[in-house]
Amino acid sequence: MTPPTRRRGGARATRLYLYAIIDRPDAALPERRGFGGSRLSALSYLDIAAVTSTLEGGHAPAVSAGAVQRHARIVGALMAACTVLPVRFGTLLPDEESARDLLRARYPSFAGTLQRVRSRVELGLRVLWDGDAGPLAPPGQSGERSPLASSGRGYLMARLAEERRARAARQTADGLGEQIHGPLAARAAESVRETLPTPRTVLAAAYLVDREQVGPMRQEVGALARSFTDLRFLLTGPWPPYHFCAGASDGELASSRRS
Repeated sequence: MTPPTRRRGGARATRLYLYAIIDRPDAALPERRGFGGSRLSALSYLDIAAVTSTLEGGHAPAVSAGAVQRHARIVGALMAACTVLPVRFGTLLPDEESARDLLRARYPSFAGTLQRVRSRVELGLRVLWDGDAGPLAPPGQSGERSPLASSGRGYLMARLAEERRARAARQTADGLGEQIHGPLAARAAESVRETLPTPRTVLAAAYLVDREQVGPMRQEVGALARSFTDLRFLLTGPWPPYHFCAGASDGELASSRRS
């Protein structure tokens, strides 16, 4: 969503950098400077608002760890005062009129998603195999090589063994993921998960939970960690609902992970 830059009278182009959609146009904004050093402002339509800052030059900030973290810190600070739909890093609008046009055109989607995630936060979980990838190592990384591997038959036999090992690893990860995810998903309003996204990662998941459930969720993860001693549990958050609002504006809201 990057419309052509508008220039007036030869002046340097100015755009608005969009951070988030919020449910309280009158909320006190964080005392943080946005990209370009300008203050944050809330452009309202009915009972929602777009949080923006003025950006000179007409170009989005270059993608870097520091820039993404700055964007995420501003979105996280907004969460203290209102319900937040985080917007993808680098989203620009030509001017205030365009921001209000966006809110007007997508008001039903924005308002509905804000209602769905209100008073809720996201918790992220990664479950890792403790130590080497072990039985979840991908085919071809076991370090073992058959003496027949250089022959055609040996190569086919090695490939067959690797495929069987990969299926076994997937079954192991699926079983572990189900045992871990089930009790956590029961406490969440919504959840998403991926099994074996990397050789070391048994499970990656995100949970949309009521704020009062953050403590019980942490306790549940602690209990699971004590039960699965050969796994390492990494719970993060609370975060804005990054994984639970991507459909609110046809992909404009961020589904990308925090840096």
